[in-house]
Amino acid sequence: MTGGTFQTKSHAFQTRNTTIETCRRQTVSVDSEGAVFYTFSESNNKIVDGEFTAPALTKSYTQEEASNLTVSGGTFDIQNIAASTNDNSEITISGGTFEKAVPDLDRYLDTDKEIQIQPDGSLIVGEQR
Repeated sequence: MTGGTFQTKSHAFQTRNTTIETCRRQTVSVDSEGAVFYTFSESNNKIVDGEFTAPALTKSYTQEEASNLTVSGGTFDIQNIAASTNDNSEITISGGTFEKAVPDLDRYLDTDKEIQIQPDGSLIVGEQR
């Protein structure tokens, strides 16, 4: 997905393999009342860029095998937690800006990347463009 605006009353994307990456002169903007991704077992999703507002990054639909979410960029206003309760997702965050540090965010941060805590409490992970 390379562009679009999504406002949802539930989860934004119920998918198995999606990459969200903006292209020239296009943006991806998600404002969701549910998680950004509602995932199936063994899903492999990626966020490279975009703007996201949601209660959580992931919520598992099926949990037999772990799903993967890789975040390497974007701006996030996650209100509650990175992964919903009983979620079976392996999340790796190596880049992006987070408006606030939700309780479980540190579990998913790539410790090899620089983490900058801003005066307003937001976090910048990795190198920003």
